[in-house]
Amino acid sequence: MIILDTDVLSEMLKLEPEEAFARNMRRLDIGETYVASISFAEMRAGVELLPTGERRDLLDLRINLVFERDFAGRVIDFSSAAAFEFGEIVGKVGRAVFDDMVMDAQIAAIARARGASVATRNIKHFKLFEVPLLNPWNA
Repeated sequence: MIILDTDVLSEMLKLEPEEAFARNMRRLDIGETYVASISFAEMRAGVELLPTGERRDLLDLRINLVFERDFAGRVIDFSSAAAFEFGEIVGKVGRAVFDDMVMDAQIAAIARARGASVATRNIKHFKLFEVPLLNPWNA
């Protein structure tokens, strides 16, 4: 099981994702990829912060399609098991998690609770959370 981080989902939404990324994503078994509800929240918040207009409307539609259609049945919520893992992460990393890594730590906690890997470009943060990693941008 591989949980796709928000940066992976954002790259997937691009009309022309980076070549190495696209090539590596094609190698994954899509049925083994999941997304966290945390990423949905993060992406929805990003849309809501955009100015009203066509770009915002299109991005809103695409995000909803990704989560409701493409990953139907494969969106993982933040569970009590993930809450336990999150507490352990904060215990090891410290309060810095709350500065700019809280959503990453929550995604990592979901992965740890499920015994999953995380696909992300943000290796720096996720290494701190002791979760198996995959960087789709690396060839």
